[in-house]
Amino acid sequence: MAHYEIERKYLIRIPPRTVRFAAAHMEQTYLRNETASERVRKVTRDGRTIFYHTIKHRVSGLKCLEEETEISEKEAAALLSRPRDGITIVKDRYYYPYGGHTFEIDIYPFWSRQCVMEVEMAREDETVELPPDITVIREVTGERRYKNAAMAREIPEEEL
Repeated sequence: MAHYEIERKYLIRIPPRTVRFAAAHMEQTYLRNETASERVRKVTRDGRTIFYHTIKHRVSGLKCLEEETEISEKEAAALLSRPRDGITIVKDRYYYPYGGHTFEIDIYPFWSRQCVMEVEMAREDETVELPPDITVIREVTGERRYKNAAMAREIPEEEL
């Protein structure tokens, strides 16, 4: 099913465990695609594993058209036999409800002090109140190097 994804992205300090809520372990593998960002995502949460195939077409700095489908493990294996675009990105995602939004905090094994926080919005001009107990280093919404597809090819150095 296709829908528009509108989100802001922030580089933050890894928060204390007291502000991390439900977690999921994710493995994202990007496939070579000349016209879009395409991935297979394996999500493990509450002892259950689900696979997704996602294709994203960038519309603006904040907005992309996202087509995401739940797939079987066999379908995932078939897709993963295609040429890849970089390494598989592994991360733990924590969900943090605050101010009417759910912030997603992605903690990666290759950084020890910083991580990425995203928040989805209904409109590009929507105002989002950031949680006061999160230390934001800076907003990285428009910075391609902090997109998972780009990090699969080159991991940015820590800024802290």
